[in-house]
Amino acid sequence: MSFRQADDGSDGEDLVATGLLAVGFFALAGAILYARSVPATGYELSIYAGTPVVVWGAIGAAVLVAAVYALFLPPSRTRLWALVLGGSAVTTIVSMPLIRGYFFVGVGDSLSHLGWARSIQRASILPQQMFYPSIHSLTDAIDIVTAMGLRRSMMLVVVVTLVAFLIFVPLTARAMTGSSRALVFGALSAWLLLPINHIAVHLMPHPSTQAIFIATLAVYLLVRYVQSSSDDVSGGPFAFGALFFLVGAGLVLYHPMQALNLFILCGTVGLIQFLARRRAMDSIVASHRPVYAQTGLLGLFLFAWMVPRERFQGAFEGVYSDILLGNLVGGERAQTVSDGAVSVGASLPELFVKIFLVSTVYAALTGLFFLLTSTGRLDDDVRSQSLVLYLGAALVPLVGLFAVYFVGSPTLGYRQLGFIFVVATIVGAVALSKLVGGLQSRLTFDSARSVAAVAMVVMLAMSMVVIFPSPYIVKTTQHVSEQQYSGFETTFEHRNEEVFFSSAGVGPERFSDAVYGFENVTEPVGVPVADAQIDPANRTTDSDLSNVSGQFEGPRYFVTTDMDSQREVLLYNEKAYTRADYESLPTQRQLNLVQSNSEYTLYVTRDGFA
Repeated sequence: MSFRQADDGSDGEDLVATGLLAVGFFALAGAILYARSVPATGYELSIYAGTPVVVWGAIGAAVLVAAVYALFLPPSRTRLWALVLGGSAVTTIVSMPLIRGYFFVGVGDSLSHLGWARSIQRASILPQQMFYPSIHSLTDAIDIVTAMGLRRSMMLVVVVTLVAFLIFVPLTARAMTGSSRALVFGALSAWLLLPINHIAVHLMPHPSTQAIFIATLAVYLLVRYVQSSSDDVSGGPFAFGALFFLVGAGLVLYHPMQALNLFILCGTVGLIQFLARRRAMDSIVASHRPVYAQTGLLGLFLFAWMVPRERFQGAFEGVYSDILLGNLVGGERAQTVSDGAVSVGASLPELFVKIFLVSTVYAALTGLFFLLTSTGRLDDDVRSQSLVLYLGAALVPLVGLFAVYFVGSPTLGYRQLGFIFVVATIVGAVALSKLVGGLQSRLTFDSARSVAAVAMVVMLAMSMVVIFPSPYIVKTTQHVSEQQYSGFETTFEHRNEEVFFSSAGVGPERFSDAVYGFENVTEPVGVPVADAQIDPANRTTDSDLSNVSGQFEGPRYFVTTDMDSQREVLLYNEKAYTRADYESLPTQRQLNLVQSNSEYTLYVTRDGFA
């Protein structure tokens, strides 16, 4: 393949590119149709293993064709179609649970969010009563318009918000440089989905994750606003400034923590502008539109929404009391994760490489590019220099806040990391476009693009296999099967309300939230289930899964699911519970079968119905 400088490609080469892109679109369409024809019929430990290989092969081919032609074609409509193909392929991957008919995705918080959406729909909760109502309100709106049902509507919200990320990362990169090359690298970088880390940023209904993806729209509007002029045909200062505030306010409703990050970013931009006007009136930064008003309004709205609420106050007190008391939770949690990984045949360095290696490359690239730009060591246009300065400088307080969070609450730290990689994705894309531009002045056009193509394809391959949680990174796919959900639903309908539950994995509390919803923001409608976990970490020789009834005084329901057994036996290699433990349940004394389907079994100990 050889495409020379910008407009030197021949008609024949362009025809070949058009033909291969058409093949890519047909392959993608075929993959979607075939995947839809083989829906999930039960719980899947890994969506990668559950989906036919030919589907992944067709999608991978589409991504490969899109990436190569996006890099090698000159600016043209054909290259735009290559970007559309790649973005569509990544969207197809993200949509695979919907395409293959997953009943729901997300075993923990996601089920509770489904219950909150149900409660808003029936008006037992008002959106403004919630800390972050946007994902639930959007779910209800989609359900009203499409009649898809709440479950699938909420799964669609995940896809819609991620599509915003895929669109606005490349648009922001181009807005920062005015370069079509930056648009291409912005798109390729977005396809990596770097904010997802499977620790606190997940590809499932999760307000913080959806807020992270939506934040890219706010960053794009901020970049456009500071550069806008009154004669801008695509929108003047008022339009971009007003839209930025509206999106920022909307981000508060998606998740205040990520809105706080946007406020920090905007405040950093405002501070740089203030200093530039005081010390260097002839700089391009001094000529930018000031963001003082937007920063102040966003801060006021965020403060008014967040601070009076008990949820924020409790989280604030918990995190900062840990910091002040010296409870280094982050280090302890990392050691726990490391020990757990080793026990199932993995290692922390191995997991780091699988999940964070590509992110680390972008983090290093972003840091180096910001350092060189801010010290004037790059012979670059002042337009992109100033905008890289804005975003790079904002990373300083954002990374500082990550460190604070990580000490007090690692989960919050990894959520913070998700937002940081929104910025790193954009700045890293700009850096790559500049790097390839520099290589073209030292190498041939094809050689420079070939190096870029190899690097991007390798990073795409590494990223595609960790979009979803799977045994590859010692996680389950978070699939909620219909059999599992209906099993809990039937149990709740017919249970003895005086008998509480126990389990050795997935308990009933979240499912009760999903089925019944909430009376108010914190009180579930369903009868309390009081789930007691059988914890292998604390078990004794006579207190484990092989003797369930012996662990309780009085009657107790015991729930086990196919998800539990697959996780413990296939994923964790029988570290906690063995296959024999699960096979012993039907024959244990004083443990009676009450209800079962192919993936859900309910027992009761002793006189559970007395």
